[in-house]
Amino acid sequence: MERKPLLPPAGHPDFPAKLKALRERAGLSGAELSRRAGISETMVSRYESATREDRHTPRPKTVKAIERELRAALSDMPLADSADVQSNETEQSQDAPVRPLTIAEAKQGLAAALGISVDAIKISIEG
Repeated sequence: MERKPLLPPAGHPDFPAKLKALRERAGLSGAELSRRAGISETMVSRYESATREDRHTPRPKTVKAIERELRAALSDMPLADSADVQSNETEQSQDAPVRPLTIAEAKQGLAAALGISVDAIKISIEG
């Protein structure tokens, strides 16, 4: 099953900002992402650099390693922390109870966080 890429192509002008945003959303430091992806610490900051002089373009295998680690970190996050999950479109006060997710909302949130089709998510309830 082919996953949707989390990042634009490495040479795309939006690549640096998107990489930084996803890394921060995943709660990873540049050093931690570097360690997990098996690249040198300085490279993540160079890939995220907004200035052309400092920016480096990662090789395709490096982008795959970075995406793999970002997916893993994002999938470990609670659904409520994912910016892609919109389980409740109405604003609630802090005192209001939180409405549980429906199965459809949970599948949608998981698919968005993992970058895969909702149809690829299978939920099994045993009991």
